[in-house]
Amino acid sequence: MSGSPPRPGRPEPKAEEGERRYLTTVEAAALLGFRTPAGIRECVRRGELEPDGMGARRCYLFHRETLDAFAKRRLERRRAGQEGASPAAATLPQRRGGRPKEEDPSDVLRELLARSRGRKV
Repeated sequence: MSGSPPRPGRPEPKAEEGERRYLTTVEAAALLGFRTPAGIRECVRRGELEPDGMGARRCYLFHRETLDAFAKRRLERRRAGQEGASPAAATLPQRRGGRPKEEDPSDVLRELLARSRGRKV
């Protein structure tokens, strides 16, 4: 195979000013703290996450804003589920200091990443 040129790395897409960059399924999985991209594909299959486009080889593409909104909805669902689960689970967020209802999506992502890595938030 000495005649074939080396495979180039994936070049960073050039975004025009004001244009949003797409994130691949692999990048979305890393950003949201999933262990593998299969978790992202499963969320799409269930209808929990809507991709913003399709890339090469049927790879889902997402805008950062889409992933931020997904993370926020997912965190709200988890918190709502904790309230009805048990008295101890309902008080857990208050024991950790709680959070205001209006949160910055990047804070939500940081919290999800920290939880997935087993760190205390």
